[in-house]
Amino acid sequence: MDKVIELDNAFPDALTLRGQMRYSTGNKSGACDDFYEAKKVGDKQADKYITKFCGNESQKGENFLLDWPINENWKIGDEQENSVQHVIDVIHTNETIDNWTELGNMTTIKGVTGVPVEMPMNYFFEQAKKKAKDAKLTILEKDDKAKYPWIIFTIEASSFKGDKRPESQLWYTVIGKQAIYNNFRAIKQATIPEDLKVKWTAFFKTGQIVYK
Repeated sequence: MDKVIELDNAFPDALTLRGQMRYSTGNKSGACDDFYEAKKVGDKQADKYITKFCGNESQKGENFLLDWPINENWKIGDEQENSVQHVIDVIHTNETIDNWTELGNMTTIKGVTGVPVEMPMNYFFEQAKKKAKDAKLTILEKDDKAKYPWIIFTIEASSFKGDKRPESQLWYTVIGKQAIYNNFRAIKQATIPEDLKVKWTAFFKTGQIVYK
């Protein structure tokens, strides 16, 4: 089955059959991955197997959990939610949403999944280039084969239209089963120092998708 799927993952029933085999050997996570992938490629039987074997994941809400360090004194500066997305901005307690030195952001794009990890990255970079001609994109790490594919990248710019101050962001994007989770930390500098890249990368990797 592995070989068949490697050659053609849309081969009829191949993913759902391997999913059942995985489940029977105790690999529930791998089984559900196959059922979700089968659904993505158009297998009409996939929903039946998701309901039967992946009830805990398919019937409960998916969320991305990321604990911002208490010793860094974070607070919510702004929060907005609608049917499409949920956006949370966090700032340090002695700063405001309009005047900050470091900003954190968590944006959930609801109902979008199954896309390449580079797709949201490229979108955010194109948006940055509209305001900053010298914006620079750098991919730091990625794993598009993980259960929840992810990518870490930076967007750095020395100035923006209407704002001469620099701003640089380190992003962590995760493709969930029910949403895309985009997270970043930003500073008012033209580039992100290497020690912050290491620190922020390690921090974002503590985030995890949970079901509740």
